[in-house]
Amino acid sequence: MLTRLLIAALVLAVANALVLGVRAWWAFPVRVGSESMQPALAAGDRLIVMRRVGLDDLERGDIVVVALASTAEGPRPATGDDRVARLVVKRVVGLPGETIQGAEQVVAVSRTDPLREPWARWGQDDSRFGPLELAADEVYVLGDTRDRSEDSRRFGAVPAAALRGRAALRVWPPSDWGRP
Repeated sequence: MLTRLLIAALVLAVANALVLGVRAWWAFPVRVGSESMQPALAAGDRLIVMRRVGLDDLERGDIVVVALASTAEGPRPATGDDRVARLVVKRVVGLPGETIQGAEQVVAVSRTDPLREPWARWGQDDSRFGPLELAADEVYVLGDTRDRSEDSRRFGAVPAAALRGRAALRVWPPSDWGRP
């Protein structure tokens, strides 16, 4: 009887260590906190986010999680020792080293090439931004529902240190399970 209890305790300890290790080093869950990513993601959707993502691994259109810090001037990407106030889910539209700008509900890269963004919903928003040259360690992120999104137009380009990961899987609601 004692042997069975020890084996059960050992199995539970190993399982807990695996779960904690996966969460600490590989992936973590996140809840979509706003409607800014509709129609692709709804507020309340749950995602599994891959932690280890390098800027070289990102592609335009990837959905990422950005850590934001609160300041007196408003939110900004959290880096270094900043206290993370919240995580936001956004879509990468500008990649390192690119020049990006937006006007009249069109986002353009390198000043002339308009992006094809089938996910974008501008609504009444016609905010202009740029041209902005992204550094080698920065990306530019926007929400899909542009008139309801707090994104790089407000808090600026996102340095690699503020990226927490790339969305890999939607796990809630069950009816929408799969790649976000």
